Amino acid sequence: MTNDLSHLSKKAMGGIYGGKGYRFQDGYIAFKISEWMKIDDFDHIMSEALEDVEVVFKNEGGEYRYAYQIKDHQITPDELKELLSGFQIYEEKDNTLFKKYFIVCASLSDSLKTLSIQLEKVRNCLISNKNNPNVIIDTKKDFQKILTKIGIEDFMDLLLNKIEFEIINFDIDKLAKLFMATLSEITKYTKHTIIFYRVYFDVLIYLMKKNAKVVSKNDFENVIQNSIKLNEDKIILSGLELRIYHWETGGLEIDKFYDILIDWSDYFDRNAKKIPELKVLNEILLLELITIEKEYNKFGKSKIIRLFGPASLPVGFALGWTFPVVGHYGFELCQPPSKDIWKSLQPENINEKDFLITLNEGDKDSEILSVKLSIINKIDKYYEKYIPSTNEKYYAVLNIDKINKNLISNQDAANYAWFIVRKIKEYISENKINLIHLFYSGPVALAIFIGQYFNALPNIQLFEATIDDSYQKSFLLKKK
Repeated sequence: MTNDLSHLSKKAMGGIYGGKGYRFQDGYIAFKISEWMKIDDFDHIMSEALEDVEVVFKNEGGEYRYAYQIKDHQITPDELKELLSGFQIYEEKDNTLFKKYFIVCASLSDSLKTLSIQLEKVRNCLISNKNNPNVIIDTKKDFQKILTKIGIEDFMDLLLNKIEFEIINFDIDKLAKLFMATLSEITKYTKHTIIFYRVYFDVLIYLMKKNAKVVSKNDFENVIQNSIKLNEDKIILSGLELRIYHWETGGLEIDKFYDILIDWSDYFDRNAKKIPELKVLNEILLLELITIEKEYNKFGKSKIIRLFGPASLPVGFALGWTFPVVGHYGFELCQPPSKDIWKSLQPENINEKDFLITLNEGDKDSEILSVKLSIINKIDKYYEKYIPSTNEKYYAVLNIDKINKNLISNQDAANYAWFIVRKIKEYISENKINLIHLFYSGPVALAIFIGQYFNALPNIQLFEATIDDSYQKSFLLKKK
């Protein structure tokens, strides 16, 4: 049997042979790099050594270490006891080896949740009652009883002095966003934070390749700096790769990395036509797009968004609104059934006879214009079911109906986008309209191209179809 402190022990070698089963650990460690890089004393890490990861810090006073055990599930009292027993062995052999032991997990059992709260209370008591020994004695007695009920009464000193719990969501997208937020706090990295999503995955891949090897702070510095430089050059040259995972029935592909991955799958369900509440749409999701645009705007003119995966129609409009033509943004995306990549093109002359445009006058006290935009299918069925369910009064209803419902081309979409917005603007310029209710049936690429001209229009309320063939409100795009 090998020594428990040996890096060649069975326990220490287990993770190396775990292969892909340990990727959640790498994902977590890659996120933590952004936190450790902020600490001047941080020197290096070693994955799958005595523990899942050891973090070494150095200063004038010497060296100190943190040990991490990382579990992607809920920890129970029995598993905690096993972990504490392992830590206790280190303490008995050399209590200076680790300054702290971190137990990282997806969640704690109910009894351990209570324990973690009580642990903090006891620690605070020990700090605030240094001159009240009786209070400390009584508090420790009560804490000992709690530990006895859980079956870990032998580890009170270890818990009080060296154990830290960290609850983490191991979703890779959420870890990437935590990494981005933390790295952006380091001044020398803050120029183009939009790149940090890709940087996170470069750090993650580097970690997986360097498994069970010492990786220094300088190593990580080089990986981050090289990733920033390479990805800045790539984005300037070929555009920003964007994936919004929300409007599909299959799982997210795991073998493809993007510059930005937005995971909205918790909010949307395409089969059920479920979308988020308006507050979430307008104050969280839309803000996320706006934040990306502010960062991408730092790259100067002629910026390309290369959109991957399907998107709901309101998300398409929201993307166009967020990245408008006047901001020198263009899009590239696949628009089924075409196998060609569609792009934001300059509009050409259009035959207005392709469209039937009619106007139904309404309540002249209203300042809302209803726009029914039918490119592929007629929307009357959904619209007529929705209108009686609302008390909205419209100044007028503007119908823009493409007569021939055949498939359109990339150039058609560019032409139609400019034409449609121009027609809406012409009507608004002659009437007092402060809000547009837009109902749409057509390709998502056209929705994006139309949205890119929305800066010329007042506030726009978008709608999404419901599973019972009606409409529900979606994003509210405000005039910029």
